[in-house]
Amino acid sequence: MKSVNKFVVAVAINLVSFGSVAQSVSVRALTIEEAKAKVAAQAKKSRVSYKIISTYFNNGAYMVA
Repeated sequence: MKSVNKFVVAVAINLVSFGSVAQSVSVRALTIEEAKAKVAAQAKKSRVSYKIISTYFNNGAYMVA
C-alpha cells in the first residue's frame, strides 16, 4: 500500500511540473482580428497551440492567450 501511495505522489508531482510549462502572451492591435493574427503568428513561430484567455477592446484590441 505504501508503494501505491508513493507512486500516486510521484505522478502528481510530474503532472504539476508539466503544467507549469505553459506561458501567456499579451498582444495589442487596432482590431481584434489583428490581435488574433499576432497570437497565431507567435504560436506558429514557437510551434505550439494556443487558447485565447481574454480579449477586450478599449481604443484598441488587447488579447491574452
